[in-house]
Amino acid sequence: MAGIDDLQGVYSTSELRQMCESGRQVFNVAADRLAITAAELNVLLRTVPGNPLLLGLDSRAVAKRITRHLVRAAALQTEAARSMKDTWFAYESLILNPPQLNGGRKFDVKG
Repeated sequence: MAGIDDLQGVYSTSELRQMCESGRQVFNVAADRLAITAAELNVLLRTVPGNPLLLGLDSRAVAKRITRHLVRAAALQTEAARSMKDTWFAYESLILNPPQLNGGRKFDVKG
């Protein structure tokens, strides 16, 4: 699996593409792990005994309050992966395949 060290040192188009792919992989794996951890922790914290008069509602509220930070972190990792993908697509469309001006005709000095 790619590591965070793979996200440094961009000097060519192939290195930028590799960095974007590695970054997307790193962020997607991190998002998956955080989401799974949040779900498992939520289930575990709901079983902690709370106030008997509240019938477990306080345990569920505490579990949600604690795990929402992990859920948010997972969402941010997913957004980071999407941004890595968008970086490559923007580079490809604007640098490698720039849009043609003047109705698709190239500027010609001679003609």
